[in-house]
Amino acid sequence: MATVPASEQPVATNASADANPNDELKMAIEVWKTVVEVQQHFNTIEMQIRNIAITVLTATIGAAVLTANQSLNALVAAGSKGASLPALPSLIILGKSFSAASLIIGAGLIAWWAFYFMDRWWYHQLLRGAVDSARFIEDKFKDSFPYLNLSSFIKQASPNRFRGIELHSSNKIDLFYLIVTVLLLILMLFVF
Repeated sequence: MATVPASEQPVATNASADANPNDELKMAIEVWKTVVEVQQHFNTIEMQIRNIAITVLTATIGAAVLTANQSLNALVAAGSKGASLPALPSLIILGKSFSAASLIIGAGLIAWWAFYFMDRWWYHQLLRGAVDSARFIEDKFKDSFPYLNLSSFIKQASPNRFRGIELHSSNKIDLFYLIVTVLLLILMLFVF
């Protein structure tokens, strides 16, 4: 077996000691740019989910109103002719009769919760991970390049105060979906 002369053997080096600090900063900025693009991607997905959720909400309420209106018109028409009142489509759950309009709103409520799950517990978690990754890079290079601070400033500016309570992005999402959930439940229980 041939031996390699000592002058030709690879020399172990400490890569971080030999690395140019400017090269490391340039590389970090490129990684940071990619992480910010990922943040934008997840934020766009969250906004699209909310947009679709509001569209489904509007369609649900419209369908429920149309169904309730048709039922009312059938009752009025039968009453004005002196005919017996028609049986309206309904479903009995736990002894309470729910109209077709209530069932439509119930289906819309299930869809609303599905959108909430995707938004808050799926894509928002991914967005938070991307923000944390960018902040890690920003913290590491804040002394050598203080302009690398977008995620830190966004995280700092995001909370709002409402009646002495600090609301972060997660709380805002919860509140957004909760308010609509309560309104849908009220509509579902009181629409005939």
